Amino acid sequence: MDSEYTAKRTEHQLKAGDGLVSMVAQIPHTAVEGTTRFTSADFQISGDGHSCRCTNGVTSQRVYHDVRSEGVTFRFFGGDCRGCQFWEACRGPTSKPTSQRSVYLSPYHAHLREAAAFNATATGKGLLGRRWQVEPTIAWLVRYNGCRQARRVGLAAAQCQLFQACAIRNLQLWFKRQERGTASQLDGCGGAGAPEVQRAA
Repeated sequence: MDSEYTAKRTEHQLKAGDGLVSMVAQIPHTAVEGTTRFTSADFQISGDGHSCRCTNGVTSQRVYHDVRSEGVTFRFFGGDCRGCQFWEACRGPTSKPTSQRSVYLSPYHAHLREAAAFNATATGKGLLGRRWQVEPTIAWLVRYNGCRQARRVGLAAAQCQLFQACAIRNLQLWFKRQERGTASQLDGCGGAGAPEVQRAA
């Protein structure tokens, strides 16, 4: 999966209580490799999407909508930022005093910033530290058990497909344990020896 797809998937903070869960994952880095310039993560968009505020508190309402990506681009003129202490960090040392600073914000910008803030908390750091316990299982389900793409429309159908894939993975793990002689009578019964997917799912 490319970084754009990953960003679109990991930024969603789904409400608990609706039968869904919050996804906790690393937020893709948006800076140009090898630079220290400000990125879109250093800007905040208003709730109505009509204005954008920079790190220094300057606000721009010059917004341009991108029909293809559904994102928006804000422009800050040189006059807006003259004398700013973050000029070089934001625009670069060779930027002309009259140049514009364009900031592209994806439709998922607010979600990504919310997720990044959560990741910085003690709870978020703890959950990120335990991702290694479930990532191999998720990778297996996606790569070998057909969970990369839903085959039917609707959440109920997608959930049924996931349950079927998890059942298959549980059986695969159980057969492997039988081969090693480590299968338990509790496997598949919700006990301490239950397969990994049953717990992860």
